[in-house]
Amino acid sequence: YVSLDVSQIEVPVSGGSGTFSVGIEDSCDWAVESESSWLSFSPASGTGGGTVTWTAAANPDDARLGSISVGSDGVVFSQGGNAAPVAALTIDAGASFTASRTLQLDITATDADDSIAAMCVANIDGNPDATCNDWETFATSRTWWSSAGQGTKQVGVWVRDSRGKVSALATDAI
Repeated sequence: YVSLDVSQIEVPVSGGSGTFSVGIEDSCDWAVESESSWLSFSPASGTGGGTVTWTAAANPDDARLGSISVGSDGVVFSQGGNAAPVAALTIDAGASFTASRTLQLDITATDADDSIAAMCVANIDGNPDATCNDWETFATSRTWWSSAGQGTKQVGVWVRDSRGKVSALATDAI
């Protein structure tokens, strides 16, 4: 008969490690069995009681569950999802018009689970299907050229965290 000292473990989105104890008779063998590739264990097997160190990788995606079994007992690991970052954009300090195609963009971005790594800026001009093509290192300010011609110009920015999650499009117009 095998007993573990925990049945559930909550893992931070950023990953982590910890331990659990295996209770078993001194002469009995045990092994950790898991199909969760984001979890690792050391030692993964042993004889008699002992302590197992678990390590969980950072979660780049949606919330996930993993489970392990040691003999007749088991542990469920749960890990929250990596939320997408949130971006905001202001053109020319909020001015309502400009005579220049050269714009000064102020970009803010937050991510509860990760750091902001990159951004992509594009002229949107009312295109609901606008996409991002040229990612660059994140910066809080950027000089940008608006599209040619007169009228309202709309610029958009997406930001990406270090695990690859991309924000919704943030826009401003001038």
